[in-house]
Amino acid sequence: KERKHRCGLYDRCRRELLIREERVQADQFSERRRALEQRNQFMIAEIARLDQEIELQQTRVRNAERMFSKYRILNTSGYVSEFHLAQYENEYADQLARYQVLARSKLVTTRDLAQSEHESRQIIGQRELSEAQAARTLAALGQEAIEHRARSRFQIVAPVTGVATAITGQPGQSVAASASLATIIPQEAGIEAHLLASSKAIGFVET
Repeated sequence: KERKHRCGLYDRCRRELLIREERVQADQFSERRRALEQRNQFMIAEIARLDQEIELQQTRVRNAERMFSKYRILNTSGYVSEFHLAQYENEYADQLARYQVLARSKLVTTRDLAQSEHESRQIIGQRELSEAQAARTLAALGQEAIEHRARSRFQIVAPVTGVATAITGQPGQSVAASASLATIIPQEAGIEAHLLASSKAIGFVET
C-alpha cells in the first residue's frame, strides 16, 4: 500500500509539474505575442505617417523640379546667371534626397512589419503545438498510471475451494514467482490425524 501510495503521489507530481510548465509557456507565448502586436501597431502608424510625409514631399519635389526646369530655360536664354540656376538645382536635389530618405524608411518599416506579423503567426503555431504536445504527454501519463495500477493488482485464485492456512505473504510484500503463499485445505476434505498414545489410552479416543 505504501509503495502504491508513493507511485500515485509521483504521478500527481509529474502531472502538476507538466501543467505548471504548460502555464508558464502559455504566459510566455502570450507576452511575446502582446509585445509583437504592440510593435505591429506602432509600425502601422509609422507607415501611415510616412505615407503622408511622402505625399507632401512628392509635391515639394515636383515644385522644385518645375522651378529648376524654368530657370534652366532662362539660363539658356541668358536671363538667369549660373549662380541663380545652381540654387534651384540644389533645391531640387535636396527635396529629391528627402523624398528618397522617406521612401527608404517606409520600405524598411514595411519589411519589419511583415517580419513581425510572420513572427506573430509563428507564435500562434508554436502555442498550438505546445498545447498538443502537453495534451499528448498528459494522456500518456494517464495511461501509464492506469497500466501501473493494473500491474499492481493481481488476483490469485486457488485451484480448489477450501480454507487458506499457513499464509506466508504480507500486504505489499514482493515475492518470487515460484514462492508458496499459502496452503489450501479443500472444503470437502477430511482431516487425518496421527496420534501417538499408549495401548491403555486407546479406549478413550473418540472420533
